[in-house]
Amino acid sequence: MSESFLNCDWGTTRLRLRAVLAGDAEVAAEHRTLDGVATLAQQYTPHEREARYRTVLSEAVDALAEAAAETVADAPILISGMASSSLGWQELPYARLPLGLDGEGFVWRELAPLETSAGRHRVVLISGARNDTDVMRGEETELLGLASLPEGSPAAGALVIKPGTHSKHLRVEAGRLSDFRTFMTGELFDVLSRHSILQHSVAQNAAGNNDLEALRIGVRLGREMPLAAGLFRVRTRQVLDDTDPAANRAFLSGLLIGNELAYLAREPAMVLVLCATEPAGAAYQTALEELGLAQRLVVIPPSDVELLSARGQAVLLRRVLSRR
Repeated sequence: MSESFLNCDWGTTRLRLRAVLAGDAEVAAEHRTLDGVATLAQQYTPHEREARYRTVLSEAVDALAEAAAETVADAPILISGMASSSLGWQELPYARLPLGLDGEGFVWRELAPLETSAGRHRVVLISGARNDTDVMRGEETELLGLASLPEGSPAAGALVIKPGTHSKHLRVEAGRLSDFRTFMTGELFDVLSRHSILQHSVAQNAAGNNDLEALRIGVRLGREMPLAAGLFRVRTRQVLDDTDPAANRAFLSGLLIGNELAYLAREPAMVLVLCATEPAGAAYQTALEELGLAQRLVVIPPSDVELLSARGQAVLLRRVLSRR
């Protein structure tokens, strides 16, 4: 297997490129830009995108090589995320569930090699996954990375919770990804806190989410009350109770997270694996504990979560190289 590779996570709003030692997924260097898929789709026609994606990626590789020339030289590039969407570099069909945690069933396409100052690089574009009613791009690769962690492997059966703009709940059974659901929790929080009447009732500084007691109150209400009704409590807490805007921000966060997670208390008992970076990790862990689910919970350290994409791509790289 190649001793190193370049882990590319090409999202909607940003590009993250890492030079990774394949054996232990150690990151030798990292480079980030704001050249996300949405920006490139807005600025360039579909006909122009192929050349522009190559230019952006080549520039990122050159920048990465300045920090880790030996690791970057001729290293294959694996790309996950939105680059395989209809807005991206090339649209690939979604892989259909179930998918193996060893990479079985995943869909990828090898593109023309990329020439950079650091050499000639194979380029592999990895697609997302779908079930009958839902889609994702990127989280399925991170799940492979999770399965490679001894302390976090969900192979025997678990529900993996991956908070984000669009949170994912990934159901794993018998070593396979069998189903998943998407919750627009992060996007709802952004829209409601910045573009609705509730913007006047919550602090705009994210530090307000640190009020864990207010968050717990929100979680309980999110479990007990219909969401549309609960949301107006954000305003009435300010108008009637003069609640501090920072506490109200945490309350709104808890309300949405509680609504997302409440169904888990009614599900058959299974291990819950929380994969999140901060500050989402602390908020979701607090919510799960408030809902009485702490005994079923395994929390993956944020430092490991940061490497899940790289670890997952390392699993897929072995399959790519075996097909030479």
